[in-house]
Amino acid sequence: MKAKLLFLFVFAAVLAGCKKSDFTTKPQVEIKSVKTAEIISSTGGMAKIYEFELTVTDKEGNAQGEIIIDKLDAPLPACQQNSFTEIFPMPEFPSETNQKVTVKVKYAYGGSVTGYSNLGASLCTSPLEPHIAIFRFRVVDKGGDTSNAAQSDPITLPF
Repeated sequence: MKAKLLFLFVFAAVLAGCKKSDFTTKPQVEIKSVKTAEIISSTGGMAKIYEFELTVTDKEGNAQGEIIIDKLDAPLPACQQNSFTEIFPMPEFPSETNQKVTVKVKYAYGGSVTGYSNLGASLCTSPLEPHIAIFRFRVVDKGGDTSNAAQSDPITLPF
């Protein structure tokens, strides 16, 4: 009986050790959270901030390449002139296999806020109304592998 129980425990331990790894050669990006708030800008006026917290995983540990950020205007109201793509170097962090890091992407609108990129003003000629945008994030690692695209839910911007 003891031998059967021992075999059962060993078999369960082997099965638990066979769990598929969450890490792949291609980096993986996931949006962990999106925060919006109003704060006082460095010029004294009100500014709206948008913070995206991303989780990036990479099996090879070389995810320190670049991050590609696309701001896409939603189809309605249709004003594609406000869309943009930006490419930034990934922050510095130690390189190790099965890497999992958190990256924050920060934008502000309506004033200068230290540590935040400015979304700028609307380039559309239609009346100033809030418009809806989607943010998409991808990572290219040092080996040239491009991650999946993690896309935010639609966000209403005040321009």
